Amino acid sequence: MRLVGDFDKEKEAYVFYAFLLKEGIENTYEPFQDKKSGHKRYHVWIYDEDEYEPALDWLERYRTHPNDPLFQDVQQPIISTTPEEYPESDIEDMEWNTKVKIKPKLHRAALSLTNLLIVLCAALFLWNNLQEAEILKAKGPLAVQISFTPLQEALIFDEPLSFRYIQELIDSYPLQNYKELKELPADAQALFQKAESAPMWRGIYAAVVQARQSGWDSLRNTPMFEKISEGEIWRIFTPCLLHRDFLHILFNMAWLWVLGKQIEQRLKRWKMILLIIIIGVVSNVAQYLMSGPYFLGFSGVVVGMAGFIWMRQRCAPWEGYPLQKATALFILFFVGAMFALELLVFFLQFFNIGNLSANIANTAHIIGGLCGMVLGRFSFFSRGGK
Repeated sequence: MRLVGDFDKEKEAYVFYAFLLKEGIENTYEPFQDKKSGHKRYHVWIYDEDEYEPALDWLERYRTHPNDPLFQDVQQPIISTTPEEYPESDIEDMEWNTKVKIKPKLHRAALSLTNLLIVLCAALFLWNNLQEAEILKAKGPLAVQISFTPLQEALIFDEPLSFRYIQELIDSYPLQNYKELKELPADAQALFQKAESAPMWRGIYAAVVQARQSGWDSLRNTPMFEKISEGEIWRIFTPCLLHRDFLHILFNMAWLWVLGKQIEQRLKRWKMILLIIIIGVVSNVAQYLMSGPYFLGFSGVVVGMAGFIWMRQRCAPWEGYPLQKATALFILFFVGAMFALELLVFFLQFFNIGNLSANIANTAHIIGGLCGMVLGRFSFFSRGGK
């Protein structure tokens, strides 16, 4: 490899890099710290020594006429190839005609934030399954259906009074011999009805249906954010870490692995953590307001990551996020289809046609995606920014 030139701004390096690719000149660019100025600058390298002179000619023309449509109308490549993507054995060849030695940025898989999140979600999923197995053995399948595990009680968005009545029911009555609620003794059924009628926030959809049936006065004094207002602030994020079943966690963790790696290669770890927390909190609060406290899963953050990457591709394409258009369209189609299903269920409930439940936290998907897009417009989350 041979060094062609340096640039002060990444956008300039990226445009020139993309132009050389269009001309059939294989090249790459990478940041370095200028010792004289102390500022970050960017090297552009070519792979073929025979293309050095043509590349220099293009560089001189680019520096003289940077706004020439010849350069500005370049079709931008989807993936930015940086030295970190090439094997270490090729690094020695990069020292031609320069004293600067390029050291690839090595990402240790075991220490990556993406992998740590996957391990954490998987560990919580297994822990929760063990607790469900214990409840099943001690109390029976009905208890598993209507109650929460201790882990869920500690980490779901809120634990209203209604949930606590359910736990009292589980603790007070042996449910091993009952498969359905209607088979419970009268006292147990009365306690369940007490839980059902206890005031709790069930979401805007349920509030609209209730107001249509019983009037808006029936919504007065409905408690909200009960446990969070008592100081259990972690609940605004922790539902993201819980999952219902194997397919649920498999789907979310696969997308986290695909999208998280892209972001982690371009953002500092603490900024990625901040990005995830913001998307998680915003999408969780929105989902709670729309559907109540019981929702689980990392999918709101996953869609937020996709929205973030999509926006960075448009605001700063030189950052090289490799999110394919087909992938973005698939996620958009999935969210749109779930939203249509959610609206259908709502209208069925509103007109008393049925009492179905979509059981999909789609508000978290939509708001998470929008939140990620908004965050993607901030230079604070630019690649390599301070």
